[in-house]
Amino acid sequence: MKSFTKLCSRSLSTAALWKTHSSVRFYQIDLGKVASTFAIPSLTSFQNKALEVVSSSENDKDVLIQAPLYSGKTLSYLIPTFEVVTKAIREERWKERPGFRALIIVPSREAALAVGRQVDQYINSLPESERPNISVEKPSLEVYNRNASIKQGHEIIEEYNDYEAYEHSQTRRENVYGLSYAITCGGKSLEKEITLLDASEPEIIIATPGRLLEHLKNSDYFRNVKIVIVDDCSMFKGSMASMMDQIFTPENISPNAKRIFINDTEGVFSKFLRNSENVEVLTSEETITKHNVKQSIIKTQNTAEQLKVLYGILSENKHKKVAVFGDSAKIIHAHYLMAENNLFSSLISSRISPTRAMTAFSYFNELENGIAFCSNIACPMNPNVDLVIHLDAPATQQVYEARVSRAYGKSNSQSIVLISSSTQNVPEYLSSVSSSPAPSGSNSEFVIKPLRVAKVHQENGYYLLLNLVTKYAESEIDKKAAVENAITTLKELGFSEDLPKISRHTAIKVGFEKEFLEAGLLMP
Repeated sequence: MKSFTKLCSRSLSTAALWKTHSSVRFYQIDLGKVASTFAIPSLTSFQNKALEVVSSSENDKDVLIQAPLYSGKTLSYLIPTFEVVTKAIREERWKERPGFRALIIVPSREAALAVGRQVDQYINSLPESERPNISVEKPSLEVYNRNASIKQGHEIIEEYNDYEAYEHSQTRRENVYGLSYAITCGGKSLEKEITLLDASEPEIIIATPGRLLEHLKNSDYFRNVKIVIVDDCSMFKGSMASMMDQIFTPENISPNAKRIFINDTEGVFSKFLRNSENVEVLTSEETITKHNVKQSIIKTQNTAEQLKVLYGILSENKHKKVAVFGDSAKIIHAHYLMAENNLFSSLISSRISPTRAMTAFSYFNELENGIAFCSNIACPMNPNVDLVIHLDAPATQQVYEARVSRAYGKSNSQSIVLISSSTQNVPEYLSSVSSSPAPSGSNSEFVIKPLRVAKVHQENGYYLLLNLVTKYAESEIDKKAAVENAITTLKELGFSEDLPKISRHTAIKVGFEKEFLEAGLLMP
């Protein structure tokens, strides 16, 4: 990596990029620095074109980008965003509180953190004079809030989710000359998040639709946004699609704001274009070089055996870089169970605070070897993993391929799917992958027991129970049998007399009130 960075000197990289145009263009950002920061030899043709179109003062086009996995899709909109924001900062340096300048809307918290990591990477590469560096002393709610009061009923968004919203760029705009950003995607008090946003007033907002709507109800700060990006448009369906209709109104998003829509395969977002006759459509077929990944399936009789096999594989591959993917609740529990057996790892999940997740994410990306337990939040990690392990097969082929792609950058890499026959059958999309039973005499050193931290044990057990009941119910067995099977699996995971309890409200919401009551799993 270091030798590569040396090759990407400013003069060489910038010259290579500018040669792709018929005339030399001057950009506010250093393209050579961008290339070296993200470890790419130069911008791809469609990244260059996106930057040219968005930054041009000669036209006012919106942009539609179609790009496959790991083709440089994220950078195709981040680089123009950095250019637009940097130019605005320099031109409006002395304007008082102009509000946010760029808005990136993503479909999930996982995606928000992944994009945030790349923005963070770019900001850290800037000279100190261009970074935010003044700490907050007295944040005020009154300037931020349209009516100088919080809308009632939005204080807590996900009661059970230990998710810290927004922990970056706590700076105030006055006399600050620098690029900053914020991730806003719910999980804690809206009031706390508003306080931080008002105090720091970041240049770039990365948001999920639900939390963004809450802010739009309270604030005029988004009226000055100069560029709006929607990533993975095809993921915005159902309730999220209706939220986007509410977001893209003249009252919320300025008609002057440029728009970039990524992978709008069904053309749903065309109605949000400012002028459908004046649009730049960019397509990329470029992807990274894919080394062949050896794929296999190991079938186990139950979850307990599945975890023992996992422990054995991890113990044998400590010298490699290993990513273990799965549902958040199961991944978190497996991470702590391995630690109870003196096998330590990083944890990257949407159920932990963004700061902790991003720190673990960045740390694991830089490692030559090590283990990380990951929910799908980590799918955008660097493709230099030696071994990808799936703790249960993912629901869709798209998710499976996104995980496996993390091993594309390494030769002799592997992907192993651990399937517990008691909870899952081999999905159709894996029918061509060779499978084998668990090796005889699976590791006897591994001990499954209650987690040492009682709070983690109980809180994660709550999510495990809900996930298991839902999964069993999908396999067309009756609700009572689904709850009984979930209890059996929980016991295999170390829950004995301390089975988690579900609130009546949640039980009614998921449609299992009677079954949870009969099983003694309802909270008093």
